[in-house]
Amino acid sequence: MKSKLISALVIVATFLMAVIRVAAEPEKIVSHWNFGGDITSYADKYWIFVLPVVSVLLFGIFLYFERNPYKMNGVSKIAVTESNTNALVTYIRVIAPIVLLLVLYVTTCSAQYLTVRPLLILVVLLFIIAFYLYTRRKITAKNL
Repeated sequence: MKSKLISALVIVATFLMAVIRVAAEPEKIVSHWNFGGDITSYADKYWIFVLPVVSVLLFGIFLYFERNPYKMNGVSKIAVTESNTNALVTYIRVIAPIVLLLVLYVTTCSAQYLTVRPLLILVVLLFIIAFYLYTRRKITAKNL
């Protein structure tokens, strides 16, 4: 429940950031940075609404997989057990708000209220990968 509430609040904050930016004077937002954090391109300010829409879509995907955790399983066969279900649901509940916070961060950087820090994004992505690998080791496979 906490994860969904935090995720919903982050989505609202992302929408508010986009609305505040569109209401501001400048006609352009940052649409791309290089690995050094330097701005490489701009877009019309209304493109900032793509990021909140992406947040909503991601939230819907996370909700779907939280209700159906075994649908995440594409290649290997995961045994349907209570411990596996708990591990998969915990993974989604931890990752969802982090990913949505990352989208909020990118929205804030696109609005030019913060400077993008590629290292911060890399650290978050590495955490997500590490947590995936940790969860993967906790689950058990079907006996074939």
